[in-house]
Amino acid sequence: MSAPPVIDGFDHLEAIGAGGFAEVHLYEQRSPRRPVAVKVLSAQLDDEARRAFVAESQVLARLSSHPSILTVYASGIAADGRPYLVMENCSRGSYEQRLAQQGPLPLAEALSVGVQLAGALETAHRAGVVHRDVKPANILETDYGLPALADFGIASAVGVGMLAGARSLSLPWAPPEHLAEPPWSGPASDVYELAATVATLLLGRSPHERAGEQLDAQQLADRIRSGQEPPLDAALPAELRDVLQIALAANPHERYSSALAFGRALQEVEGALGLSRSRLDIGDTVGAAQTRTEAIIRRTAEQDAVPPTTGTAALGATVLRAPATAPAEAAASAPRRSRVPGIVLDAALVAIVLALGAAWLLGLP
Repeated sequence: MSAPPVIDGFDHLEAIGAGGFAEVHLYEQRSPRRPVAVKVLSAQLDDEARRAFVAESQVLARLSSHPSILTVYASGIAADGRPYLVMENCSRGSYEQRLAQQGPLPLAEALSVGVQLAGALETAHRAGVVHRDVKPANILETDYGLPALADFGIASAVGVGMLAGARSLSLPWAPPEHLAEPPWSGPASDVYELAATVATLLLGRSPHERAGEQLDAQQLADRIRSGQEPPLDAALPAELRDVLQIALAANPHERYSSALAFGRALQEVEGALGLSRSRLDIGDTVGAAQTRTEAIIRRTAEQDAVPPTTGTAALGATVLRAPATAPAEAAASAPRRSRVPGIVLDAALVAIVLALGAAWLLGLP
């Protein structure tokens, strides 16, 4: 790992990890004082790749307002010329680390993670961003116990696509089109990867592998490329197996038409199994008003002000149009009749209390 860059306003604490073309370091931001994760790209990238990375960071900053996308605080070019992203620090680590330490997730939690990330991917797709590398290692657990999707668009931004090194790491979750010549990606690819990730969270292994089976990279690649139906474990509920089989179809056109549609299918499984109130519900976790996981999907579909892009065609008819007015304007123009009875009741109670108080002061019976 190379020496950490000097970044004005930040003090380096320690190195966190390194990948094929980036390193992650823990820094402390001086004002406001807080720990942050800083992803630094390799110094070997050319100028075009650097410009693409900077442009991508602008999109990521807009997407990171979604509760299931890792928050991006800032970006820039370090003194040594390396581009960097300053991001939320998730001290609990990734779901890959959690699988290694604790084993498979409970069914309710794995489904909740899948629903929330489906909302995150739907938001990204409407902004014209395809993740390309959804896997347990790229899902971080926030300090509040919520999933946050990281590493959005890094591969596409630097123009490396599915290189051999990245392919070997992401192979267990890669769709067949990533192994085609030439490889290609679209929103349907992210749906496939998310489905493979949900299966992995439940099984502790790739959905393409049977229990006790050990495949080398070439065997696994051949199985994915052949389009064989993943041998999903019979221990999974039948309702969930049916949903995952559709999302893991070898033909992208046979998968769910959007991340939104896949998320709703997972919600139907939650309801069928009596798990619609998952323990990772955002409202329950942070103490706000109760917010079901469906609200994440609905907010993505109805309040995302980013207009559909060229990638929207692949999302199908389930994609809803963005509102014609901004959310604040829509709220201002929304009917308020449901609040009137409460206001009238409150006024009546106040009048009664005042009357009783006056009667007591005047000595009236």
